[in-house]
Amino acid sequence: MSVTSCGTGETDGTLTLATDCSGLESPALILKEMGIPFRSLWVSETCEHALKFIRNNCEPERIDRDITKRDVKSLPKNPDIYVSGPPCSLFSSMNVKEKKADDPRREMFDYVLETIEVVEPKVFILENVRSVYTCEKGKVWEEITTQLDEFRKYWWDHMVLDPCKHGGCPQSRPRVYIVGLRKDLGVRHVPWPEEKQLTRTCVSLLDTHILEGRRVAPCYWRQLKVWGISEDTMAVIEPNGSSRSFSPYAGKAGKVKELTDSQRASIARVEIASCMVSHDPGPFVPALKRHCTVAEMFRLQGFDDSKIRVPPGLTTCQMSAKIGNQMNGGILRELLSRLVPLVQK
Repeated sequence: MSVTSCGTGETDGTLTLATDCSGLESPALILKEMGIPFRSLWVSETCEHALKFIRNNCEPERIDRDITKRDVKSLPKNPDIYVSGPPCSLFSSMNVKEKKADDPRREMFDYVLETIEVVEPKVFILENVRSVYTCEKGKVWEEITTQLDEFRKYWWDHMVLDPCKHGGCPQSRPRVYIVGLRKDLGVRHVPWPEEKQLTRTCVSLLDTHILEGRRVAPCYWRQLKVWGISEDTMAVIEPNGSSRSFSPYAGKAGKVKELTDSQRASIARVEIASCMVSHDPGPFVPALKRHCTVAEMFRLQGFDDSKIRVPPGLTTCQMSAKIGNQMNGGILRELLSRLVPLVQK
């Protein structure tokens, strides 16, 4: 391992990575898959389950539990790549609760942007839900872009990337990605990935020989019956989003609206899985009579599960929540394969 010089991120050529709101540390997992040597300068994460996973799969040199209380000036300067996905639940369309201007999650973006301004990474990648564009009638996005425009040392751009279109991953998970390039790299335009054809389906990622696992609760079987979906259907179903789009409960008229074949197909996914979320219970497969395994969920998120070590003691339910909330591996692979050469040339 190379030695940090004078409190900066400068090394003997080994790539340096830093992340905040790190979750399961997706960038590090993908760099390992790609076979790129790197140093993890720091991570920050409040969830103990996630930290247990990080310690079992990565070797961060520094761990911060709460970035709002750390001294940002104590962080190593000039990391090659900085990645953060600030909490998105405040901006998400899945959040039906009232959004408050003083919600502490809103401040997280400010702390992330302050970190970029102070440590000056060569490249930064930020990720959030699409509704960050429209939250509070566009006011939140305007505030973010105003701060980004004040970074005089960077060119930056944003784009909505979807794993099933840009990441070779059979899951629909459109997210806003913001990429910044430090001007001394000499590259003004972000090398965004182009759309490409999928070569796998979500069902092809399932271990259909595994019949044991986390059982599906009776309420979800009742939902399938209401929707007119067979219990023997070989498909991936994400019940949270599906029940929001097509309520399985009777309305004011005392009846549940009958679904069309195309609507049933949008629930029971065979080719492209619905967006995975952190809410319980996670995706399930009717024909297998169980929820997706941890390995299957990692695959649906674009990771090679054979290279991942799940710590003993973490349940499928706990892992499901964290996997559903992490950055997609397919998209990160596409971005990092284009950005790493820029900082190493």
